[in-house]
Amino acid sequence: MPDALTDIQRALKTIRLASIKADWQRKLDILLLMMSTSQSVIAHARKLTEPERKQVKQTVVVPKTQVVKRYVNMPSKATQTATDTGQTKPGTDTTAAKEPLVN
Repeated sequence: MPDALTDIQRALKTIRLASIKADWQRKLDILLLMMSTSQSVIAHARKLTEPERKQVKQTVVVPKTQVVKRYVNMPSKATQTATDTGQTKPGTDTTAAKEPLVN
């Protein structure tokens, strides 16, 4: 590893000497090249340190709506009386004589 650092330092020293002797346009090109190299090194280092991710498919239950028919104008069975069904109540005969009303 120290060999790699010394090689990089030698290369940077050479670049520094070349940039001192160059005009401003050449210095700008050198700086842009160094900046793009640094960004690619940083991106590679981030990629190496980033943990691996694994994609997993999950099945999700989607609730479905159910259509229910409800009758609005139909009377319920609890509220039907004997007269609603057409039946007579036991003990009430319409032909029998009625008692007179008492005052």
